[in-house]
Amino acid sequence: MYFWRINKLKDHLVQNGLSNFQAFVYFFIYTFFIELSQLPSDEIQASWDKFENLSFFIIGLLGALYCYIKNGGEKGAAFVGRFVSILFVMTIRLIVLLGIPLLIIFYAFNLSRLDHIESAIFLFLNFWFYWRVGYHLRDVARRTTEAPAPPETTPIDSTAMSGS
Repeated sequence: MYFWRINKLKDHLVQNGLSNFQAFVYFFIYTFFIELSQLPSDEIQASWDKFENLSFFIIGLLGALYCYIKNGGEKGAAFVGRFVSILFVMTIRLIVLLGIPLLIIFYAFNLSRLDHIESAIFLFLNFWFYWRVGYHLRDVARRTTEAPAPPETTPIDSTAMSGS
């Protein structure tokens, strides 16, 4: 694993590539720091807020691990590319279809003071989100292993195209 020397990493990628597990390690460490950055600072927070932040942190890490396993684990292929692209699309769909409507409902009916209910809903959605991402990853992995090999193509004969 490379932490600083980008040229050595690039050489390794060109010569050997990364195994699915190596790519997962890079991704998992990256996810760890992203999730860690979401934890609260020393500002005064209610104990429920601390629990909520810690829960999202743990769900994020376990969700990434769950998705890695659903992709086939060490025997899986292209985890990072699949995960990030599916995660991106699912995030947009979640925000548009559930996130915005729920926020509108909470603020339109002045339910924002019900922090426990709001937190419980968003924690449930976080679990659901990773479950769905894992479902889609498993589907892609399954379909990739079942897919027939692409037909062999022959180069186009330039004389046949010229009409000669």
